[in-house]
Amino acid sequence: MRMKPTYFLLQEQKQILSQRQIESLRILSMDAQELREFMAQEQDENPLLNFTESRTHQAGFPAGTPGPWGEIHNIPAPDEETVQDFLLAQLRLDDYTTEEREALQTLAGAVDERGFLMGSPEELSEIFRIPQPLLHRCLHVLQNLDPPGVCCFSLEECLLKQLYIKGERDEVLLRIVQHHLADIAKGRTRALARLLKVDISHVYNAAAKLAGLTPNPLNGLIGRAAQYAIPDIVITWENGGWEIRISNDWFDGFGHCDYYEKLAQGTADEGLRDYLQEKAQRVRFLQMALEKRRDTLLRISNSLAVHHAGFFLRGDSLSALTMADLAEELQIHQSTISRAIKNKYMQHPRGVCEMRSLFVKGVPSKGIFPKISQEAVKTRICQLVAEEDKSNPRSDEQIMQLLAEQGIQISRRTVSKYREGLAIKGMHARRVCQGNT
Repeated sequence: MRMKPTYFLLQEQKQILSQRQIESLRILSMDAQELREFMAQEQDENPLLNFTESRTHQAGFPAGTPGPWGEIHNIPAPDEETVQDFLLAQLRLDDYTTEEREALQTLAGAVDERGFLMGSPEELSEIFRIPQPLLHRCLHVLQNLDPPGVCCFSLEECLLKQLYIKGERDEVLLRIVQHHLADIAKGRTRALARLLKVDISHVYNAAAKLAGLTPNPLNGLIGRAAQYAIPDIVITWENGGWEIRISNDWFDGFGHCDYYEKLAQGTADEGLRDYLQEKAQRVRFLQMALEKRRDTLLRISNSLAVHHAGFFLRGDSLSALTMADLAEELQIHQSTISRAIKNKYMQHPRGVCEMRSLFVKGVPSKGIFPKISQEAVKTRICQLVAEEDKSNPRSDEQIMQLLAEQGIQISRRTVSKYREGLAIKGMHARRVCQGNT
């Protein structure tokens, strides 16, 4: 009996980023030094672009209590963001099972700086002991991240993915990508046209489309960190509210060159007019991208100032706050926050810190807040040890029970882990040490 073919309609929601959106995100991820260099290069290449370094923009927000602050400091920058960090920042890992999270992290770590997976699906499955069904589910997730074509196994697969996203269905073009990229690279257009039995103009058109694709999808998106970093955000307490300043805010001193604008309107040279219009469009794009960068940093910094006011002003433990929490609060994507804080530093009334360090996971609590940060729990453990009877130190079990009475729900093993991380000796060792003093 011959079975009839069955067709399924699959509805899938997907966000496709344009090249301009990708570049706007790259501008968002730049630190102050990278932005300065980028804008200097843009000004060299665009006669319509006219800007000067403006005074630092300020924006005030109410919250917190007063505290001192000093001058802007330079501090050593951290290691560069890895490819794995860049990819995983686009995912909400909490939405996946434990085995899926582990597989996604492993596979993202196997992507090279160009954006390609190293090896074949079979080799990755064998090396990392990931079952084939799980491997292919995770590959589907990773290969639909931005930029288009990332996490593929070959150049051909990468280009086909980009063409699919663009909606390209030209069979000749797809055949060229699958079997004849070497012929295109060597300029064998006439021979290829004869082989494919198409007009040579068809091959030329296919070559032009291929030239518009990105053979190395991550090229330029994973940048180097500077040797020294200047705080991009400075927050201070002034007149009963937070003052938030963005270092090197280019937007205020940014504009068009009137001479070339008038020339574009009055010239009869069509080529010159097109050129100037293209450059004017580039200026408008940069204005939009820089304003969006500024607004995003202000919104994130304002929320951080509110959540961590005690830390910034009194040195309290950081409040529990994850990027996912802040993304939900600000109604923006978690990956946008990750890019916005990449390699950026914040100066606050008590010093300078990396913005990424201000995001900490929490543990369950029955107090006023549903979660309390791990640092706050460690601080409380230190206090309980300091307050204990010197002749009868508290066990990890007793510390766990005291924390539970205060609404902090963690296991005895977690108490032991935190205690050891704080270099606090165990109960018996503390009693011996105290007996010898």
